[in-house]
Amino acid sequence: MPVMMKTETVKVKWQKKIGPNFYLLNLSVNNDFLDARPGQFVMLSFPDRIDPLLPRPMCIYSIIESECEYEEVILRIGYEVVGKGTTLMSKLKPGDELRCTGQLGNGWDLESIGNSDNIILVAGGISITSFFMAAEEILLIRKKPVKLLYGASTAKKLVLTEDFKQIGVDIITYTEDGTRGRKGMVSTNLDKFLNKNTAVLACGPNRMLEAVYRICKKNGINPQLSFDARMACGFGVCLGCNIKIRDKKDGKVRQVRVCKEGPVFMGDEVVW
Repeated sequence: MPVMMKTETVKVKWQKKIGPNFYLLNLSVNNDFLDARPGQFVMLSFPDRIDPLLPRPMCIYSIIESECEYEEVILRIGYEVVGKGTTLMSKLKPGDELRCTGQLGNGWDLESIGNSDNIILVAGGISITSFFMAAEEILLIRKKPVKLLYGASTAKKLVLTEDFKQIGVDIITYTEDGTRGRKGMVSTNLDKFLNKNTAVLACGPNRMLEAVYRICKKNGINPQLSFDARMACGFGVCLGCNIKIRDKKDGKVRQVRVCKEGPVFMGDEVVW
């Protein structure tokens, strides 16, 4: 089914701070977003500013259809303040406007998990936002248990865990400084959770994704990996978010766009 994509001005419903420099933004959007798939993203920018000029790619955390008298769809975005654009976003109030382009990209292939009965999600930092819709579908529609391995540098950067617990996700947390959960990187003990019937989905920094891939490869698993990249357009025009993959048909290495062909790729496609 073709991806529905359009650019429109949307209004802020509300947002709240969910941790140091972390926010959950709620936007009132059109009904097209009810077709959004787990792992897709949007591009957000400010309609009344030229600085910052470029939009910011933001993963779709969840979509809520309002039960009010009038139809309303709420797009939820979780983000971390890391620069000028996200600093301005953190100051948005109800009724403020953003320009939104979406929904974009190829998200998680949940059909491919097939008969796997051991579903492992691996998230680094704010990349946990890529998984909520996927976890909902796997648990509530596909009726399979979900385990989330979630890591950050310190306890204060572990966010949104209660949302996942409420829908039945089994969460194991990791912090590099040992302030919560197990001490170490999120991939530290990954191999202990794997068996021959495991499906792994991972999202986070490239170094984490490579570590996850190499551990999975040793255990005969080809994981799905969602990549973060600097994007100027979000739909493949600017060619600024390329990564190298190896073509399955002829074995040749070629450049692909994270925004258009991704952001999700199979681990054995990627040229590390």
